[in-house]
Amino acid sequence: MSRKPEAECHLDGLRRGMPGLTAAAGGVLAEAAAVCLERQSHSAGVVLSIRRAYKKDIPLTWDRTTAQQRRTHNDIQEATESGACGVAILLIERLARMVVIQRSRKGTYFDYWIGRASPGSTLFQDSVRLEVSGILTGDEKKLDARVGQKLAQVKKAKKRLPSYVAVVEFGSPMAKVARINAKVVRK
Repeated sequence: MSRKPEAECHLDGLRRGMPGLTAAAGGVLAEAAAVCLERQSHSAGVVLSIRRAYKKDIPLTWDRTTAQQRRTHNDIQEATESGACGVAILLIERLARMVVIQRSRKGTYFDYWIGRASPGSTLFQDSVRLEVSGILTGDEKKLDARVGQKLAQVKKAKKRLPSYVAVVEFGSPMAKVARINAKVVRK
């Protein structure tokens, strides 16, 4: 029995920015994700299957990329990582109701601090970590292995804080979102 897809998620939602993500940086992540999806012959409306902590199917939409955007994101390895960050940030916003508070520094074993962005909350109140990885094309086994690697990586951090790990694969497309000591928010 297949699930009914959720409401669509537009990559351009990243262009509105977040407390720790400028609109310009969000736009770059959105462009990279769109380039990766189109490189895998997907068009707007393709359904992204989300597995592990969340089980949902969400249609992804975006504006068709331009030749200039494709040239800008021609390093496909870099585009895959940036695009995966963009998709993961949108998924965490929708599924866990958290936004980017701040980019992490190198050597911290994770990519972003995320948290609630509600009026009256302090910026780092109830913040958790987010580690992201991207795969241009891979099967379920490769995604599970990468999730395992990233979970082990996050556990190396000095403090055992709640964390999310998101691995985005553009071929299917699919995302696996795992958590460590973090609540799963269900609608």
